[in-house]
Order: sequence, then structure tokens, then C-alpha cells
Amino acid sequence: MSLKFYLDDDSTDTGLVRALQARDFEMLTPQAAGLAGADDPDHLRYCAEHGLVLLTHNIGDFARLHGEFLRQGKSHAGIILMRQQAFGIGEKLRAWFAFPTSALPRR
Repeated sequence: MSLKFYLDDDSTDTGLVRALQARDFEMLTPQAAGLAGADDPDHLRYCAEHGLVLLTHNIGDFARLHGEFLRQGKSHAGIILMRQQAFGIGEKLRAWFAFPTSALPRR
């Protein structure tokens, strides 16, 4: 099973989404999921229900939400916390492809 990714409101970059989709990464945005402007817990809940790895620049809130999920005995497919920096599409793609997906558990 391949990983499926969800970029939250803070992380949606149209150029990055298009570039990753062109390379056969399955990407979903809040707009496509009908969650544009939703609260952070709603994004995480949606990802957990649909087996999506959430990518966000909102490090503080999602680190906290991850802890709450674990304390409640819930699980999710994963959260990638990224610092928000002014990188171009090429730099973002290089970072994405450097992500060690081979080390991730397979379902």
C-alpha cells in the first residue's frame, strides 16, 4: 500500500501539490476534502479516518493534537511537521524525495 498525503490549510502550496501529483504521489487538500478553513482537530480526525499522512507547518498545534490522540487511545497514519520557510518548489521536492519512506512500516 502506498502512502497518501493530506496538506492542511497551513501547508497547501498549489505548485507543490501539482508537482507531487505529477510524480504519482497521492495528495489531498482541504479544498478537495471539503475542509477548507476547518479546525485543526477536524483535519487530523479526517486524516485518521481515511489513512492519510498529514503534512503541516503548524508544528505546535499538531504536536499537541498528536499527544491528545495518543492519550485517547486513537491512532493515525502519521504527521509530518515542517518548518515554514521560503523554499522554492525544487527545494521542497528534493526534501520530499529525501523523506525515508523505505523506513516506514508497510500496511
